[in-house]
Amino acid sequence: MQDLSVDEYLEHHQSKLTKITRDFWYDNDTASVFDNNELGLQWGSQVDDGSIRLSISNMTDYGSYHGFDSVSWSDEAQGGTLKFAVSASIDSQDRVFMVDIAPDGSIDIPSDSPAANLFSVDEYGQVEFNGAYGEVVSIQDVDTDGITHVTPLATMEGNNSVSTISTTVEVLTDKNVPKFQITPPPIESVANATPTVEGFGGPAVVLRRPLENIARRRPGYYNQYRNGYTEQRESQLEDISPRLRSDRNANLELGEETTRYKQWLAGTRGPEYVSQIEQGINNSKELQQAPGDVDFVVTIPVAAASESENIYNTLGLLARQDSDDIEKSLILLNVNWLDEARSDPEKAANILRTMAEIDRARKDFPHLRIATIEREYNRESVEKTGGVIGYVAQDLQSTALLWLQQQIESGKRPPSQDAIIQRYDADMRGMSKHAWRDIRRAFSKYPETDIFKGVTRLGVDQYEKYPGFGLVAEMEANMSAIRTIGGFVGTGGANFGARASTVAAVNGIGDVRVYSGSGSDDMEVGARINTARAGRFTDSSNGGHYNYSGNVSVNVNRRVGRFVGGSTVDTDAERFISRYMDGKFWQSVWSNESGPGAFSDGAGGYSPRTSGSHNRQIDQINYPLR
Repeated sequence: MQDLSVDEYLEHHQSKLTKITRDFWYDNDTASVFDNNELGLQWGSQVDDGSIRLSISNMTDYGSYHGFDSVSWSDEAQGGTLKFAVSASIDSQDRVFMVDIAPDGSIDIPSDSPAANLFSVDEYGQVEFNGAYGEVVSIQDVDTDGITHVTPLATMEGNNSVSTISTTVEVLTDKNVPKFQITPPPIESVANATPTVEGFGGPAVVLRRPLENIARRRPGYYNQYRNGYTEQRESQLEDISPRLRSDRNANLELGEETTRYKQWLAGTRGPEYVSQIEQGINNSKELQQAPGDVDFVVTIPVAAASESENIYNTLGLLARQDSDDIEKSLILLNVNWLDEARSDPEKAANILRTMAEIDRARKDFPHLRIATIEREYNRESVEKTGGVIGYVAQDLQSTALLWLQQQIESGKRPPSQDAIIQRYDADMRGMSKHAWRDIRRAFSKYPETDIFKGVTRLGVDQYEKYPGFGLVAEMEANMSAIRTIGGFVGTGGANFGARASTVAAVNGIGDVRVYSGSGSDDMEVGARINTARAGRFTDSSNGGHYNYSGNVSVNVNRRVGRFVGGSTVDTDAERFISRYMDGKFWQSVWSNESGPGAFSDGAGGYSPRTSGSHNRQIDQINYPLR
């Protein structure tokens, strides 16, 4: 037994240490609630087996909160990424002893663990922590330098009083022996075991329910197509799944719902349309070779005439998700253009460049499973119902759903094995590294939830150049998050996912022959799911589409949408910044009557982001956020 300084003790147990850096702290910033949850650590009972025992089981189930980032301690513990990090001193807090946290929230530091020697019992029999910090941390990743990145959820401060630590060390002893003898190995002097120390019940941390993100509001959402729309929406309830129509709280099976969806699709768009979708599935090598355990289908509309500078960067960001998540995912692109583009040399060249960029991504990111469908739309036809975007979205949804149904029919996939249909836009500027992991965990943990909404940021890379817009955009994002406490179910196209079974049960975005313009591709999904679960129509223009709270009176115990704070996307803000710099309300870009630069101000009810541009250069972000 020897007395070692802190540095000597850490050097002696170097193999048990983990080098860390703290990306950020989940801090005490619950909106409008001053609860000091992260500071409320409590001591508890003792044990007599010499180990130190703590528990975090009193945490509320979902999420400590930092800005738009949130975390579920139970999800992290079940995934093996929640640890208790013990720092021996303030000066050595970049090197910690990591202790596992069990799925039930219990922490057991064995008596022979190096971390146990940082605890003692005072004269009154109370356990004292003599180190610097004990932190409940979420493991993010390990960088190329071998540094583990963590985000602390809660911190227990010790008295930082350790100067020397008594510990058993191996002593090498010289021994004189006759020359004819073989020298024996060094003699190990065996010391007594570590003294028994009382345990304690650890920090009872009460974390907050995270806020949900509200989708972008669009003035004049339905424009000239709006008259009689409420009646049309309610009448469409008659066409949804009979299982959902008879029981608004029904748990749905993918096999049943995709089979019914195919029948509905043939009845609304015609058998020829279904054949066209199935032919595209059969002709796709990526779809045909995909395994039956794919549970995450990313759908992205790609306007080929205007996305040649964006799509490679977006696919590159997806390629940096966790490898286990990529393995069970599929990316489905609708590479589309209007018929008139063929006679425009510049647009025709851009279409070819976009296709070439997708092929480049396939070569550079071979671990991504990228499937494409290619569509040409007749401008005159799509403009009759509001625009092209609704048709683009329905082709994507139908391909995803009928592909899943084909897997079930072929025996690749069990009928009960659901999947997420995730929607992104083609103009990502950045993305959180574990976005897919966090969505999957919420999908698995909350089988009663239909919609999983991530965080959408707007042009973060441009805040320094346009600080006024940055301030306005962040204020709006925070206010939107606060409003979601009431249960807003927003499905903005840049970052949301929904259960494939539910999407099929409500017929996806519905009948595009009724309306196919701005919002039909994304907001319509949330509206239809909420309408089906509520049994009545709620109007998005007056703040509808809420979970079962003030706006909708129903007798089901269900949460339609959930916020996934770890899934963050930064999307291109060129349209917004151009409108803002022109002195106009920046969100008016979603209004059909708002002039040049508006989303719908263009051929086929769609304008490229560069229309109405304020002569600026967007710098690409080709690295994940966080």
